[in-house]
Amino acid sequence: TLLLALALAALGIAGKQLLDDDAIVVDPTGGGDFTTISEAVAAAVEDDTIRVRSGTYREDVVLDKAVSLIGDGDRASIVLAGATPWTSDETTPVALEISSDAYVADLTVDGGESGGAVDMGFASPTLERVTLMPGVESALAIGEGSARVIDSDIKGWLNVWVGGSTPTIEGSRLCGANLEDGATLIGNTIEDAPGCPNGRISLGELANASIIDNDIRLSGEAININATDDSLAPAVIEGNRISGAERGIIFENGGPATIRGNELEEVGLAIEMVREAGIGEVTVEDNSIEGGTDGIVVLAGSPALNGNEVRGASDRGIAIAGASPVLRDNVVCDNAIDVWVNDFAAPDIDDSNEICGELP
Repeated sequence: TLLLALALAALGIAGKQLLDDDAIVVDPTGGGDFTTISEAVAAAVEDDTIRVRSGTYREDVVLDKAVSLIGDGDRASIVLAGATPWTSDETTPVALEISSDAYVADLTVDGGESGGAVDMGFASPTLERVTLMPGVESALAIGEGSARVIDSDIKGWLNVWVGGSTPTIEGSRLCGANLEDGATLIGNTIEDAPGCPNGRISLGELANASIIDNDIRLSGEAININATDDSLAPAVIEGNRISGAERGIIFENGGPATIRGNELEEVGLAIEMVREAGIGEVTVEDNSIEGGTDGIVVLAGSPALNGNEVRGASDRGIAIAGASPVLRDNVVCDNAIDVWVNDFAAPDIDDSNEICGELP
C-alpha cells in the first residue's frame, strides 16, 4: 500500500510538471515564452493553457480562443490593466474582451481609464477567483451568452445587456448590478463600495432576473424592479438577507414577480409595490421583516401577500393606499401601526391573518 501511494504521488508530481511544461508561460521579465498576454493568446490554439506570472500587463487583450488563462501566483500581483483610455467615442475600450468560451482564473483585471475591465460580448466564458476593478463605465459587461462568474470580486458595476443573456454570478462579492436581461445572482455578498456610487441591484428592460440567497448590505436601495417592457419571464427575488438599507425590494414596473422567503432587518422601507404588474401578478410570500420604518407598502394593483411576518416597524407594518391586495396567513404584530388602509383601498383581509392591532 505504501509503495502504491508513493508511486501515485510521484505520478502526480510528474503529471503536474508535464502540465506546467505544456502551458504557455507569460512573464514580463522574459523568463517565460512571451512577455505579453496578447502574444500568448495569438500563439495559442484551442484548449491550450496560458499561465501568467506576477506583473502588471498594460495591454488590451482580446481572448478569442477557448483557452485557459490562469494566473500563476497571488492574483493581486497579476494585473491586466487596460492600455486605451476611454473617450466619448462610440467604442468602449476594455482591458479584456472575451469572445470565446474561455476559462479565466486567479488574476486581476483593472479597467483603470478604460471603459471597463471585462466585456464578454456574446460569449459564454467562465471567470473564477478573479478581481475586476472598474473602468469609467463598469467592471464587467455581459451581452448574449451563458457566462459564469464564480468566487470573484467585482469592485464596480456589473452590466447585463438585453440579448438573450443568461449569465450566473455565484459566490462572489459585488457592489451593484444593472440587469437588463435574464441573469442569475446566487449566493453572493453585495455591499457598498467606492466603485459603485449609489450601488443597487436594478432589474430593468425585461426584468426577468433571479436574485437568490444573497447577503445584501447596501445602504441605499437594495433591489429595484423596473422593466420598460412587460416580461413574460418572472423576476424572482428569493431567500435573500437584506440589512440596513434605506429601501429594500421595490417593484416599480414590469411583468410577474415573486418576492419570497427574504429576510429584511432594519430596512427603512422593506417591500414596496409602486405600480400594478403589466402582465401576471406580484406575489409577496413567506418574507420575514423585522424593524425599520415600514414593512410592506402597497400603492397599486392586487398583489398576493401570503405568509409574511412583519414586526417592529416604527411606523406601519403593512400600508395599503389605493390598492386591492389579497392578504392570507400573515403575522403583523408589534408595529406602531400594524395595518394602515386609506379610503381609496379595497384590500381582501380574512381571518387567516394574525394582526395584533385593530384593523382600520
